[in-house]
Amino acid sequence: MRKGFSLVEIMIVIAILAIMMVIMVMTINPIAMIQRGTDARMKKDLSRIRVAFEEYRNDKKTFPNNSAPDFLVNKLMDRANCGTGIFAPWLNSWPCDPHGNPYKIMVEENSFPQWFKVLTKLDNKKDADIPAGREDKTYNYGVSSTNVLWYDLAGCKRTLGGSGDQEGVPQCYIKRGLGCGHVAVGCLGESCYADDACSPFCQTDCCGGGGDNNGDGEPDGCN
Repeated sequence: MRKGFSLVEIMIVIAILAIMMVIMVMTINPIAMIQRGTDARMKKDLSRIRVAFEEYRNDKKTFPNNSAPDFLVNKLMDRANCGTGIFAPWLNSWPCDPHGNPYKIMVEENSFPQWFKVLTKLDNKKDADIPAGREDKTYNYGVSSTNVLWYDLAGCKRTLGGSGDQEGVPQCYIKRGLGCGHVAVGCLGESCYADDACSPFCQTDCCGGGGDNNGDGEPDGCN
């Protein structure tokens, strides 16, 4: 007689294999591996952009601007220009993130910008390069010119405020130059709500008004 395996023995082997596969998946964590891979690519892209911007400035004495007639920064944030030579010869193929989205670029608001920031959001929120408290922000990683910090809010103060009828009502900072000026309800024009949807340049948790402490004739915002 030929001796075979019983159904119980086969089921035991299958169970052992299944347990081993679960342990392997938990150990390897393929999702985390994919996230680390895409994050590494984004970090590399931003590093290349930073070098290209610095080389551009060496040649032109200014970083790329967003002024007429070229509106270069807007073009660099246009999905249609991903992988093109829009920024050649400083960068022959303009990079976008692994999801096909352009990177966020911010520059000083004049015809000859002297600072820049390039921002993105890493998939792995536990990445050691994400500053504390920015894990869930719209942009949690970036690079910048050496004279600014990419995560600096450029003078916007993150304090609480609001009282009376305006308490709890989303208000905003109107972006002005390098800082944040007048606080207003309704947020008309280029403004900044007290949530994560507004530009990282001027994000604020602050609601309420403030006095003119710097003597420029405009309310300072929240103090």
